[in-house]
Amino acid sequence: MEEEKKRHGCVAWWLALGLVGSGFAVLSYISKAFVKISTSEMAICCGACAILAATILLGVVLLMEWKKNGFALMVAAALLFCAVSIFWLGVNWILQVACTLLGIAIWYAILQIRQDGVSAWSQMEPGWSVKQPRRLYPAFALVCTVIVVLAAVAYCIKKDNESKENHGSRIVVEQVDN
Repeated sequence: MEEEKKRHGCVAWWLALGLVGSGFAVLSYISKAFVKISTSEMAICCGACAILAATILLGVVLLMEWKKNGFALMVAAALLFCAVSIFWLGVNWILQVACTLLGIAIWYAILQIRQDGVSAWSQMEPGWSVKQPRRLYPAFALVCTVIVVLAAVAYCIKKDNESKENHGSRIVVEQVDN
């Protein structure tokens, strides 16, 4: 019989915070894609950030299921998010890299907290979740598909608005010239 795994209350709390925070980030980036002040390029960027936040959410779920690959998935998504922030959003790269690496270090340190002399990290198994793959991975794929569709809709709306604004400014210029 398999030994029961236990995690420290702080680790459980941090995982719950990761679920809520990542879920909020997904919703926040999708809503930012539709904000009036954003551009068509920002709509795509927000969609990419929402997918990365959903990937981090999946990583947290895998960590809750005692899978080390959840941490690797979170690290990969965080590094990609860092690159998007630097190259697409023009964020200060020193600050973004420092915050990303600090976040990764904090997650790793949290997973090292011990209960009864055993850390959560040492109890985790390599690999992907096989407990609930019929629900977990299709749900993730569905969420990402919805995000892509919403980002594409936001992009089209923004592009249409931009073309209307450009067309309107040409009419004003032509009227002034006459």
